Amino acid sequence: MAAITEDYVSFKIAKLLKEKGFKEITQGYITADKEIYMLNFQEGVYELGKNKYPYPTLQMAMKWLREVHKLEVRSTYDYDKDTWWGSINPMFEETDENSDIYQKALRFDYPGKSYEETCEAAIKYCLENLI
Repeated sequence: MAAITEDYVSFKIAKLLKEKGFKEITQGYITADKEIYMLNFQEGVYELGKNKYPYPTLQMAMKWLREVHKLEVRSTYDYDKDTWWGSINPMFEETDENSDIYQKALRFDYPGKSYEETCEAAIKYCLENLI
């Protein structure tokens, strides 16, 4: 039986997160050369210089989107179609339903082969189109 491991964002998502203001403490960082550096708990990374990007788990990136930008990333399994579907739930007031961000979020619908793939696609869509 394979060990269960944490799933981290891709380099592209790490770069987008930094560009969009993600400044959470992470347990590692990824460089422009796509080298990954993991640290122990006490050495968590906050400030990253040029060519270094935060390396959060998918769940940490999703929580940041939810708590900071009110965008809930979801991934659900469709047994009939044997596929995962990614979606974004904007957590705005009902009066904001006609806003451009709200409507763009609702248009995202991504079929994928895994929970992680659909989450990554939804995170990417949020960072590129909604923030």
